[in-house]
Parts: sequence; C-alpha cells; structure tokens
Amino acid sequence: ITLQDGGNVGIGTSSPGHLLTVGDAPFAVTSDDAIQLASAGDTHFIMGEDANNHGKLSWDASENSWEFSLVDGGSARANALVIDQTGYVGIGTASPDSNLYILGDSGIRLRRSSTTGDANIGIRFGVDTGDYIKSAIQHIRKDSSGQGDLQFWVDSSTDTNDVGSGDVKMTIQADGNVGIGTASPGDKLDVR
Repeated sequence: ITLQDGGNVGIGTSSPGHLLTVGDAPFAVTSDDAIQLASAGDTHFIMGEDANNHGKLSWDASENSWEFSLVDGGSARANALVIDQTGYVGIGTASPDSNLYILGDSGIRLRRSSTTGDANIGIRFGVDTGDYIKSAIQHIRKDSSGQGDLQFWVDSSTDTNDVGSGDVKMTIQADGNVGIGTASPGDKLDVR
C-alpha cells in the first residue's frame, strides 16, 4: 500500500495516479478525483451480496469493451450489457454489430405510462445529417385498457418538420380493420 503526500492511495502500485488506484498497471486519465482499477489484462468491479447474487462490470482488454454481467440465484447472465470499442451496444450478446443489438427470447417492450386518450408510443426513423424524424410506427391508445391502433406515419414533406399524427399512411385497428390513407378505417380494408 502506498500513500502519497497529495493524498493518493495505491494498492498494488507505488505510483497511484488517482485518489485510489488499485492494480499493477496504473495510468493517469484525468486530474479529477477518481478511483481507478488498472490491469494489463481484464479488469473487474464486482458488487453484490454473495457468490450467487452479484453484478460485475468488466473491461475486456482483448475486445476493448465494457461488459456488464449478472449472477442471480447462481444463474449467470453473461453479457447482460456490452458497449464495444465502436460504441455499439449489445444486450445479451458480446459482439454487437449495430448501434443497438438485442439477443434474447423476450423481445423488446415499449411502454408509456398514460391514461390519456390518443397517447402514443413507437419507433421513429430519420436518415439525414440533421435530426429530422420522417417516419414512425406508433401505437395509439384508444380505450381505458390501453387497447388501440397501430399506425404507420410517413412525412412526405421536404421541410425540416418531424413526422406527426397528421402523417398517417396506414392504420390497423384493434378490431382488425385496415386503413390505407386513413386513420379511421370503416371496413376490413379501407383504401382512400
């Protein structure tokens, strides 16, 4: 253990670069107060109640990635969350190949806590150097149980406005009616 005059403490190193440096390969990252775990290989930070119930945040030196894994009741969930060197995020995978890669059996769940009629939630899309959202797939709440319509919105304008509820191109209602060019189809297939 090393205690420097400036107050830095080192465990496993004689040259701590931060308030607390643990490991055999320290390096200075910032002049701000910090706790550093440093190693020439993988580095882990483990928190939990016992060997069967804990979380581990790891720096994977061979992949240059952050990995978060869990052990719950003795069952390991490796790669619960990974952020790799390109900034890609993986959930359930150690090798994400896109901005967000989710691997698992339960799918993706989007939920908005609201009791307001016509409240909506969905996925919005845009491809531009500006932050313009020009299409969306939305769930629109229609009754008190959260039942509603699935709508496809597409903004065909060349302006900088985002897509909105006035840009509905197709609607699938809870009763099975499908509307193209309308948000309120009156038949099984209603094309306007």
